[in-house]
Amino acid sequence: GEADTFDVANLDALDTKEFVFKQRIPREFFALNADGTGWRRAFDVKEFPSLGSPVVSPDGKRIAFDGHRAKGDLGGQTMLISDLSGGQLKIVGPGMMPNWNKEGTELTFSHDGIQIVNIESQQIRKIGTGWGGQWSPDGKRILSYEGSNIVAYEVASGDKTVLYDASTGGFQRL
Repeated sequence: GEADTFDVANLDALDTKEFVFKQRIPREFFALNADGTGWRRAFDVKEFPSLGSPVVSPDGKRIAFDGHRAKGDLGGQTMLISDLSGGQLKIVGPGMMPNWNKEGTELTFSHDGIQIVNIESQQIRKIGTGWGGQWSPDGKRILSYEGSNIVAYEVASGDKTVLYDASTGGFQRL
């Protein structure tokens, strides 16, 4: 009935005139158990009202994520690292969508292409023009999107292999 639905006008759609929606800006991280129980607040970062792309380090002690300052564009994303409670916060630099290598010593990230940063030295190198880089399990390649294609970059050489060419719909095998 009408009492248990937001669609009071029965339009099969939500209408902001029917129900007042309140937007909540994601200013904090939450954690929960693997089975979905134990929902709890983990931490926030006041300087970055929007947090995203969290990824836990391989040793389970740190979290890398991106932060977005209020009233900025996506080009203003900043990568950060902290312990799991939000302590020991470290700004890594500009970028978004971080992903740890298997040793937890480097992150690949998107910022003007695919880049890698060494956490200790802060040395950065660009390896490609794509976005959304993910390390391969063996740590030898980084896969990413490049336009509508999926590509793999060899970390050691920077060589690129197109794994999926959207123009032909064909897959390649490594």
